[in-house]
This record gives sequence, structure tokens and C-alpha cells, in this order.
Amino acid sequence: MTTKRMKLARLLASMIVLLLFVGIVQVSAAGIAQSSGPDLPTLLLQGLTQNPGLKAYRIDQLQASEEVTVQAARFDLELFATGTQSGSRSLVAEQAYAGSIDSELSRAEVGLRKSFTSGLSSTLTLASERGETDTTTLDPYYASSVQLDLQQPLLRNFGHSINLTDVQISQIQLQQSQALFLEQARNLSLQIELALYELLRAKQTELLREQSRELVLELLNANRARLAAGVIPVTEVQEAETALAGRDLQLALARKNSDLVVHQLDGLLNDRVAASFSWNETQVNNLLTRPAAVAEFNTLYQQALEERADLRQLIDQQQALALRSRYLINQVRPNLDLVASVAVNGLTGKEQSDNLPQFDSRYLDSYQGLANGDGYQWSAGLSFSFPLGNRAAEARAEQARLAERQVDYRKRELERAIETELRQRLAELMRTGEQFAIAERFQTLAERSFEQEQRRLEEGLSDTFRVLNFQGDMIDARIERLSALIEYHKSQARLHQVLGTNLERHGIHTRFENKEIRFENM
Repeated sequence: MTTKRMKLARLLASMIVLLLFVGIVQVSAAGIAQSSGPDLPTLLLQGLTQNPGLKAYRIDQLQASEEVTVQAARFDLELFATGTQSGSRSLVAEQAYAGSIDSELSRAEVGLRKSFTSGLSSTLTLASERGETDTTTLDPYYASSVQLDLQQPLLRNFGHSINLTDVQISQIQLQQSQALFLEQARNLSLQIELALYELLRAKQTELLREQSRELVLELLNANRARLAAGVIPVTEVQEAETALAGRDLQLALARKNSDLVVHQLDGLLNDRVAASFSWNETQVNNLLTRPAAVAEFNTLYQQALEERADLRQLIDQQQALALRSRYLINQVRPNLDLVASVAVNGLTGKEQSDNLPQFDSRYLDSYQGLANGDGYQWSAGLSFSFPLGNRAAEARAEQARLAERQVDYRKRELERAIETELRQRLAELMRTGEQFAIAERFQTLAERSFEQEQRRLEEGLSDTFRVLNFQGDMIDARIERLSALIEYHKSQARLHQVLGTNLERHGIHTRFENKEIRFENM
């Protein structure tokens, strides 16, 4: 009779444990279903807009854009003006001037300067002056002139391509700063994605540890009731108490790990929001999809060569060095410039003798003579110079050629590194997919073993120790399956980072606004 009572008590206890387990899972699932957490693209956009480190790289774009303006401004029109006042007294030997000549001159100039992309530099000057001196017929006299000066290089610094070198290089440097910013943004998005997967792993593991603890606690309470009824020995209660302590320790470690990942993700997002994140079952399934087939290596490698921002930086640097090399080769040539000048002028003033009153005119009258072309002058010629040996220019040109070769080697090295890393990521993705399949099979077997042990307990053929072991194996198997799936998705994230598509993969695309890259969720 006693044996039958013990079997019946064990059967009732096992049924209670099973019902409690099912109830806890359903309640937990219902609690999760009522909550919701942000999707991955939303988190990525928050990090891309709020992270202070990325904001620093964003400023580089604005600085590079301003440098383009600085270089292009070399060809802007320049207005200039000067005004001078001078006087002198010169000692002379002639008696007629009583030993000295006094003079005073006021002069003002206003004009325009401009450099052209062909290398031509021009200056247009309007000048006016008023002079008083003891040695001129007109005292005071007024003179006005318009003069155009031109200088066109014929060898060194000749041509649009040479004179636009700095402008083109600054434009390439702007592209480089944008590529650097995009590379940093992709690195940040990878860190956010990996941290999110770790947080998801930590929170789901914490939930499973809580469920495991509740199962042991209910079993302990049932064992205490059975001990009081004299159905089981005290060792059954002690085993459950020991198991509860072990589950409490596992739960504490899970919560600790969850807190650490929360702080890591908050740091990346520049916000304190990760602690409140929770996901319902649909969101978890959307985030943690099952492993899928991957494209073959050659297709992915070509995609990486087209999308990688760091490779694009080196290609831009090659172009900039090629432009600089072309410019420095041009600087090896001698200076041969065509120089020309043409001017018209007018003169008026007050005749010192009263016999010619027609010269009694004022300042503005000088412009009439200027308009009539009463006076003019012109000149044209060539200017030549060449440093003997010209070693400095030749050395700078050779330095530019060597820099081109150096960047070409770095580009080849990066392409090889991309190939190696891509093969590693593909192998990692394949192996983590295999690990998930094994972990899933392990979970199925562990659940089946637990169910069998439950039936043995119902038949009085098992005890608390064995049930706890199989129960723990089942929880561990579920955690292993979760971890394997998380590792697969982390491998997938790293693969897309190698390809340079980890933003586009989540629907985040780049656009240009106010001279800088912005991100938007399409």
C-alpha cells in the first residue's frame, strides 16, 4: 500500500510540475507579446545620428567641402584700390630754381584682378593723380589712365588641366572624406548590430533562466509537501534546494551579462534606452531568421570591390596623386610667358602763364582726353627663366611618381585582404549554420529525453535528481540553440560589413544634403 501511495504521489507531483512549466511558459510568452522593442533599422539610424564619434567624422566632410571653395576662389575676381600722397624737395645746381625744386603728388588707383584657368593673369587699373611741381608747365596737373596688363604662361603653368589641379584634388579629398565617413558609419552599424544580438541573447537567456528557476521552485515546494506527508525521503528536498541555488546563480550571471550589454549598446546609441528593450515573439522571429543559402564567392567578391568605402578611398587617392604628378611634371618645364600691356591716358591742368587760358581746366577734364585717346601706350614681349639643373622640380616629380606606386601597392594589398576576409566570413557563416543545425537537433533530443523521464517519474521509475538533470539539459539545449542562431546572425552581419552592404541590407541608404552624407530608411 505504501508503494502504491508513493507512486501515486510521484505521479501527482510530476503532473503538477509539468502543468506549472506549461503555465509559466504561456504566461511569459503572453507578457512578451504585450511588449515591443525597436526594430534594427531604427536602432541603426539612432546610432548614425547620435553617436558623437561619428559626428566628428561628419565635420570632416564640411571642412573638405570648404576646401573646395577655397581652391576654386583662386579664380574669383578681385577688387583693389590704393591711395598715396607724397612730396619732395630736391636740391639743384641751376640758379633759375634758387637751389631747390618742390613737388607734391596725390595718386589713387582702383582696379580688378583675375586669374583664369588657362593660366592667364590680368589686371585692369583705373588711375588718377594730381601733381604740383616747379618744373612743369601745368601747375597743378591732373592725369587719368586706364591700363590692362596680361601675362599668359606658354610652358610651365599653361592649360586648364594644370591650373585646376588643386581644385580637382580638393574635390577628390571631399570624396575621400565622404568615403571615410561612410566606412566609419558602417563600422558603427556593425557594432550596434552585434550589440543588439548580444542583448537579445542575454534577455532571452535571462528569461529561460527565470523559467528554469520557477520550475525548480515549484518542484521544491511539492517535495516539501510530500516530505511532510511522509511519501519521500528528505534527500529529495535537499536535491531540489541544491538545484534551486544553482539556478539562482545562473540567473544572477545572466542578469549581470544583460546589464553589461545594455551599457555597451547605450554607449553606441549615445542614449540610455537599452534597459527597457523587450521583444515579442514575432519580433524575435523576424530578427533571428533561420540560416539561408549564400551567394557564391566570385559574385560577393566583385560586390565588395564595388562597395567597400576604404577601397574607394585608395582609388580616390590614386586619382589625386595622378593629378599631382601631372602638375609636378609640368613644373619641370622652363618659365616662358607672354606679357602684354595697353593703356590710354588723359592730361589736363592750369597753365602757369596767363597767355593760354584754354589750359585752365580741372580734374574731370582729364577723363575727356582719356576717352578721346589723346595719349596711349602699349607693350608686348616674352619672359623666360629656368633654374640651372632644375633639381628641385625633378625631385618633386619623382616623389609624386613614387607615391603613385606606393598607393597602387596598398590598393592591391587591400584587395587581397578583402578576398581573405571574405573567404573567412563565408567559412564562418557556413560553420555557424552547421552549428545551429546541430544545436537544434540537440534541443529536440533533450526535450524528448525530458519527456521520457517525466513518464518514468509518473511510473515511479525516476526521482528528483534525474528529473532535474534532464530538465537542466533541456534548458541548456534551448540556450545553445539560441546562441548558435545568434552567432549565425553575427557572422552574417560581419559578412555584410566585409561586402560594404550592412547599411543597405537593413534598408538604410545614403543621400547628400548640405555637402554631407545623410542616412534615411527607405
